[in-house]
Amino acid sequence: MIFGTPLFWRETHKPGKFLMFEGRVVIVLLLMVMHIRPWTIALAFTVMGVLYYFDRKGVPADAILRYLRARLVGSRRTARGVHNERVPVDFHFETREMRRRRPPAAPPSKPAARPGLLARMGLAKTSRKGGA
Repeated sequence: MIFGTPLFWRETHKPGKFLMFEGRVVIVLLLMVMHIRPWTIALAFTVMGVLYYFDRKGVPADAILRYLRARLVGSRRTARGVHNERVPVDFHFETREMRRRRPPAAPPSKPAARPGLLARMGLAKTSRKGGA
């Protein structure tokens, strides 16, 4: 009792319990009841056993979920998000050694003279050098 009033559960800062399990087990039990199959019952009892074991060791269920999330996400955390992150570029081809290995650039070739449309059809007048 605090100052002459009864002490409620919310004032103890202890996690809620359902039977001897932590309160989050109710979610597992609800899923088991919604889909009653042998494998869901086995999975529910396995999860309840694991949560009970860790609860006896002093590890709450939210710490287990945080650990699983951290293992799933990985150690690299960016402020922008993975998809907005700029990727590094390899500029290895710009080193001195690669410039020495690079073959010399070929001189620019002159484009071949293409005759115009009238010349291809045989209608163009040929120009004579030296006057008429």
